[in-house]
Amino acid sequence: MRARNRRSIQVLAAAVLALIGILALAPRAAAGTYVAVQCHPELDLGYADAAFSRSSDHYTSAAACAAGGAGMQVRNNAATTKDGRFGAWSWYPPAGTEFTQITSEANVSHDAGHKGFVTVTDSAGGVHWRWPAEGSWQPVEWSAGSAAVAFTAWLQCYASATTACGRSSAAHAFVRRLWFTLRDRSAPVLSLGGTLFAAGRRHGDQSAELAASDVGGGVWRWRLLVNGALAASAESACEIVPGGPARRFVPCPPAATRAFALDTERAPFRNGHNDVRVCVSDVGWPANETCATRSVLVDNACPGSGVTAASGLQASFAGGAVQATTASNRRAAVSGRLGGTAGTICVFSQVAGQAEILEGLVATDAGGGFRFNPRRGPSRRLRLAQRHRSHLVETWLTLRVRARPRLKVGPRSRLRNGQTARFRGKLPGPAAAGRVVVLQARVGGRWQAFKSARTGPEGRFAARYRFRGTTARRLYRFRAVVREQAEYPYLKGASPVRRVQVSP
Repeated sequence: MRARNRRSIQVLAAAVLALIGILALAPRAAAGTYVAVQCHPELDLGYADAAFSRSSDHYTSAAACAAGGAGMQVRNNAATTKDGRFGAWSWYPPAGTEFTQITSEANVSHDAGHKGFVTVTDSAGGVHWRWPAEGSWQPVEWSAGSAAVAFTAWLQCYASATTACGRSSAAHAFVRRLWFTLRDRSAPVLSLGGTLFAAGRRHGDQSAELAASDVGGGVWRWRLLVNGALAASAESACEIVPGGPARRFVPCPPAATRAFALDTERAPFRNGHNDVRVCVSDVGWPANETCATRSVLVDNACPGSGVTAASGLQASFAGGAVQATTASNRRAAVSGRLGGTAGTICVFSQVAGQAEILEGLVATDAGGGFRFNPRRGPSRRLRLAQRHRSHLVETWLTLRVRARPRLKVGPRSRLRNGQTARFRGKLPGPAAAGRVVVLQARVGGRWQAFKSARTGPEGRFAARYRFRGTTARRLYRFRAVVREQAEYPYLKGASPVRRVQVSP
């Protein structure tokens, strides 16, 4: 081709090369494709992504995409036009995409030095010419190994340096029924918000507030899965013919937000840790998809109650204390008040190193007051809570418990010197197996250890002692003592005192 023909597309080439640079910088993903159609009379599609350019106002543009229309048009309207001047309709893929296939039909007429033709510019900057036969609508197609970054229909003056193109009402370049297959190489960007993803335990109704952006076809579909099951989904309002192609090169919004209301008391949520996976995809097929996974701790062990949300929760042991000490065979007393409403108080307990469990439910009176006695058991933290939907009020108490072993001494309460006393007993659980128990006797004014034993699987222990030096009738006092031990959730404690009378 002559040098002036190459110079005639410099304006377009500069824009194309800039677009190639943008595509090179776009984030890459597993590419999907979609089809967009422009200026199609039968589908009633317009030309929203077409761009008209010209190097002389001697060339005019028009568009007639309705049924029977001549499509996107370039004509000449001046008596003389210099060599190389042009008017052109062009289509460029949006950032993050490229054309992989183009089909259209063109109608061109050459007259008075003006020539109509079509070019495709590939991603390497190469220009491919198409010269349809004059006088009728001709198919113009492009499909090659290299993707395209521009499609242009031209009407251009081809004259020598000493002559010019004349006025012609016949010279034109028309193009319509343009089908573009776009390859989208950019994955969406996703961010998560809302109460569902906040720190701590979640209860009742929660919100997932999602935001995404996409360079390419735009944000299309949202999916939220809980423990592998679909819990919510939505699609953006996109400019797509139902069951057909896209009306725009970017048919879906380039940035979008979506909010889902979720009830954590319903499946597929479950008490405890839940895997929540949120995915957003663009309009390609197969779609480029970006997913984010979070672990959400759901605590619905406390059932919702009350007509309205409580303003607060107060609880204490006797005397207003938040910490109390008692023996393992006794029960402490707790009282309190729920602010602003009546309802049900959930009492949770947690032994050090173990999971929290629901110990019981306590109903308030009409004024919100309540009293209860925690069950007998080990030292533990008590969490009192009341929930109304997603609103939770709670407070904490500490219960310290002294071990109170059981102890029996036999076979009788009266023995003779030389006979053997049998000691049997049991430690309170949990974790009572393998514990050391010390047997003590009262000697003078103090307790003195004389034997030790270790508990079996059920916390039971046994020992023997033969009386050898009793020379006069004597009343012996015995007790079993368990000291604080690692992973045994009790304070040091002693059994009730047992008495044995020994005669010579």
